[in-house]
Amino acid sequence: NSNKFLKYYIMGKKGGERKLSVKRTQYISMSLDLLMRKLLARLKSDEMNKHRFIDFVRRLEQLYRCRLAVRTSVLRLGFELFTPASPSKNTSLSSVAIQSEEDAFLQAFHQTMMNANFELLSQDILDDAVESEYTLNVDLKMKKNNLDASLFTRFLENNEGELENVADINNHVLVYHRGCGTDKTKGLFIMEKIDVIFEFIFSFFGMIFRIFLAVLMVWRWPSYFGRGKKKRFDNKSLGDDDEDAMFGTKNVDSFAEVSTQTVVRRSLKEMMSTSFLSTLISSVELQEPTFKEMIVLYRTKEQLKEAKATGCVPRITIKGFRDIPRADFEIILPEQEPVTRSFDLFQVLAAVGVAVVTIGIKLQEVLGSTEEHVDWRETMMSMVPVLAATGTYASKVLVQLQSQAKKYKSIMIDYLFQRTTNTDIGVRTYIEDSTVQQEVKEAILAYFFLWKECPNGFGTVVDLDLKIEAFLKFLGEDIDFEVDDALYKLIDDEFITIDTEDLDVDSTLRPTRITRAITKLDLIWRKFFIDSNQPCPYCPYIDHTFNVGDAALETSIDGAKTDTEIEEELAASNLDNGSMQHAFTAKSAI
Repeated sequence: NSNKFLKYYIMGKKGGERKLSVKRTQYISMSLDLLMRKLLARLKSDEMNKHRFIDFVRRLEQLYRCRLAVRTSVLRLGFELFTPASPSKNTSLSSVAIQSEEDAFLQAFHQTMMNANFELLSQDILDDAVESEYTLNVDLKMKKNNLDASLFTRFLENNEGELENVADINNHVLVYHRGCGTDKTKGLFIMEKIDVIFEFIFSFFGMIFRIFLAVLMVWRWPSYFGRGKKKRFDNKSLGDDDEDAMFGTKNVDSFAEVSTQTVVRRSLKEMMSTSFLSTLISSVELQEPTFKEMIVLYRTKEQLKEAKATGCVPRITIKGFRDIPRADFEIILPEQEPVTRSFDLFQVLAAVGVAVVTIGIKLQEVLGSTEEHVDWRETMMSMVPVLAATGTYASKVLVQLQSQAKKYKSIMIDYLFQRTTNTDIGVRTYIEDSTVQQEVKEAILAYFFLWKECPNGFGTVVDLDLKIEAFLKFLGEDIDFEVDDALYKLIDDEFITIDTEDLDVDSTLRPTRITRAITKLDLIWRKFFIDSNQPCPYCPYIDHTFNVGDAALETSIDGAKTDTEIEEELAASNLDNGSMQHAFTAKSAI
């Protein structure tokens, strides 16, 4: 459901600046260590609660990691099966079985990406990126015929109800992104300015040509005059939720308002269209919003041919990138090739034009001559030097175009080298760790602010959301905190109680005491391993009666003692207030 909130619109344009209103990200980019330092600083000199909170967070993080390992087992098996780094060959799998494994892998991959606050690329962002330019100065075209589309077409069809307004390129390559940043660069950009000038010239003559054709096609005039104004967004293609999202109203499926933020784009084309001369002769500063992180997943037809030839399972390529400007993001897509730019095209047309004009002038001289007998040989010989010079120039231009194409490819390779983060197995380990980090950060923020920042020991959903967002904004993280997801996790583990049957905006939230929360974590952790329903292959071989507090644990499982009695026995087993940190370190060593 996250993609239907990604629609953005132009807010204004002034002095070459274009303001874009985009949905605020839910991704907390701050590291867990730094966030913990900031939260502990708010406890000031309360050393006892500092130790308790550290113990709570460390236990919670390891519990979430263990749960994620179970949930992502299909993802790990899929990576072992489909990534190019995998050495195994599964020739025994039929085509139907392979297709089933592909669908299960993509579903698990997509779910993990959603849990890590990644979002699938929307059509609106794609259209805006294609129409814009930044500093790459390379026009690219993706050779879609070289990519396998059947894999992702099935995935989109299976998730048709959930995925709305996804970009059309997702039929050939899945593109995920999260986080929004800003990139700035300053310079003269001489060649870029020349290219923009020629682009303006070609656009002008193209407009004149279209007007000329429209005048000649008189039978189509009624359709031109009857045409209404073109809207930026087609209302028929937007559902009610999409329209609400664009204007910042509440989503019925969530507690939080759909909040937006304003990002500024300063492109060379926009600046030259508003103040041509001043931009042309002076140094300018460009600015472009960026995707902090992007991950692409694709399969080429060459990989399919290789799999058929070797009898292996067809591989899937996954790559990660960072700090990619929106206007230049096409460079991370696979099977890209440079396209001739306006200035390069002008050079070729100039050479052809010189040759045509020269031949025309000579023919006019011959045809307009009054002599009865024209020496065609002499006339042709006089044209040879001009044609030779023109041919030489044209050859030079073609060589330059080939050299320019190699230069563009070199620019692409260098650009991608600097911004590539992970590939294949590295992507899996990164997104799994990132998912845990996001879930832990959301949970500890919600618990901490209910525990220490809410008056009278309880609070409401809206107040909690506002307090956390204000705290993160103070730390430089202007995000839309996913308060509902954080609360659901804490309620499921009974770290927070509510006074209503289901969580809603009117629910009153009350946190469990920190000492009791630590005890519950200890019990949850141990029950996790002795639960026969858990799909853990190692559980039958584990002896669960070696940790401190065994009697309390066994009694709590049988339900013979209350939580208060369990806490007292665990406290007597070196889990008291004064030795929280020592007890956790000793248990980790065991």
